Amino acid sequence: MQLQITQSQLLTARSAIKSVYLVTLQHPQGERLSYQPGDWLTVQAINPVELVRQLLERLNLSGTETVSLRKAGEVSVSEALGRHLEITQLNPAILNKMQRQLQLGEWSDRSAMIEYAYGRDILDLLTEFPQMARMGIEFLDWLAPLAPRYYSIASASDKTVQVLFKAVRYRFNDRDKSGVASNFLASLSCGDLIEADFKENPMFKLPDDPQTPIVMFGAGTGLAPFLGFMQQRVREVNGGDNLLFFGETEKANACLCCDQLEAWEAAGRLELFLAFSRDQAEKRYVQHLMDEQRERLWFLWEAGAVIYICGSQKHLAPALEGLWQQWFIEELALDAAAAQALWQQSRKQKRIQLDVY
Repeated sequence: MQLQITQSQLLTARSAIKSVYLVTLQHPQGERLSYQPGDWLTVQAINPVELVRQLLERLNLSGTETVSLRKAGEVSVSEALGRHLEITQLNPAILNKMQRQLQLGEWSDRSAMIEYAYGRDILDLLTEFPQMARMGIEFLDWLAPLAPRYYSIASASDKTVQVLFKAVRYRFNDRDKSGVASNFLASLSCGDLIEADFKENPMFKLPDDPQTPIVMFGAGTGLAPFLGFMQQRVREVNGGDNLLFFGETEKANACLCCDQLEAWEAAGRLELFLAFSRDQAEKRYVQHLMDEQRERLWFLWEAGAVIYICGSQKHLAPALEGLWQQWFIEELALDAAAAQALWQQSRKQKRIQLDVY
């Protein structure tokens, strides 16, 4: 379906290290939207024009040649590279195919292929393996379809939908690179249309009983689903406790949606705990807040609270999982194996819910 941009806010205009946006969309004809807080919005992006140009040059193609794609049918090579094929990421499956069919590359196993592919794109591959570039138009058969990107929904409304995201930009192999969908979204203006869809996330949902306490842990754009959760929870007149533990880099430059969070706190609907890692000499993270509020959190856990974690699967999630399991050991006199089993059981029961990336 198509959605129309109605507002795009750069939330970190004063930050020198990140660009985080809150984008609001609606149906072009104002039709109602059907999603639940915690669901995803999938966005079909368009590849960077300059990268497409460089690939055409490397493949010695004009772009006017035609190619047949499974879903799109007969399209020009320029359109295929621009709208239909994955070019900003290097799929390790390509490396595996190269090694098996062409005896190119010296990767020892799939882990080595994944490590090599990280940070690289298709132009990197053609530069480092010019044999692949000499395939010309036939090389397009090696590319996967351009996959939609998933964004946690940051709202709870049937009229609009919001997404909170960081425009991914980095430098690798002496080239500036960017996330395809995040920078595509960041470049849009009010009135622009995108192709998007809603995807249910059954493993990240508010409890059926609005009086059930909830505890939310997020860092960076992991705040997104909790904005939707809170919009929903404040509508409940006699709702349960809502606690949010949120971490970012700097309060002055990256306190995402803090005006709204503090308004909910002032209204007595949210208990807010903030950590800013760079605002003091010693780094301070969400897990430090969690440890400081151990007594309160354990009381809520025993009262049936549901725990939510949204953020990095490499940093935030393992840190909180380790600390929570340590509490299981100390509070319930469990050994490490039993504490891990309880964590897994709690996830199956949806007492603990994760949306990590």
